[in-house]
Amino acid sequence: MENLGHRFLMSSDANYLGRLKSLAVAVDIMNTKELEMFRQILVAWNGIMKKLDICFKMFNFSGLNKKQFALASRFITQGTVMNTMMIETSLIPPVEKFYIEAAVAKLMELPKGNKNLSIGYF
Repeated sequence: MENLGHRFLMSSDANYLGRLKSLAVAVDIMNTKELEMFRQILVAWNGIMKKLDICFKMFNFSGLNKKQFALASRFITQGTVMNTMMIETSLIPPVEKFYIEAAVAKLMELPKGNKNLSIGYF
């Protein structure tokens, strides 16, 4: 089943992307359909995005997953994230939390596309 919200945003009749200044999404990065819909929206966005909140669904987030780390790295190094990147670890079991915190530490060491960017976890 197609997502009606996605279809509405992508329709040329609505043309909302040109007027919107912020976007909040929850993405399951293990779901190729959700990733493709998110990619289409980002590509179609024609203008300055003042705020982009991306919530990666936590049951799939892992500090050991190379694809997830690569995606976060790209957001940081290419300047996609302008101010703050926060990764929620409060709901993660302590064993997995260690790996996520280690991944966040590595992300903090990357060259940043925006000098004002702060990276952390909560």
